Amino acid sequence: MKLDTINNWNARVDYLSREIKNTLEQDISNIYTSILNFIYLNEYRGGCHDTSAAMYILFQESGVNAELFIGQVRTEIEAGTAYFDHSWVKVNDRIYDAALCMPLYGGEVFIRLSTLL
Repeated sequence: MKLDTINNWNARVDYLSREIKNTLEQDISNIYTSILNFIYLNEYRGGCHDTSAAMYILFQESGVNAELFIGQVRTEIEAGTAYFDHSWVKVNDRIYDAALCMPLYGGEVFIRLSTLL
């Protein structure tokens, strides 16, 4: 089951990367996939700040112009409105958020958010 799930996440990355035109775009895909695999295979829950920072550094060192975002996400849950701190990286108006695959809060919020991507 665990391997099937990470394979599904990697398949999404492959699908989104299908129009890679140059080595910089390939670097983006490889870095994101590496961070995603690390998070998932190590069950690294709730590590969005440090994994986003690592991804940002790897992007910058590879010549990718990335932006690191740290903020709050608002969501509606049964008990009302909830907020949580979160980090992600943006490259050319695309959001790279590998922490979606292993959330701290059981996943319901992130599953809803990931369907918007």
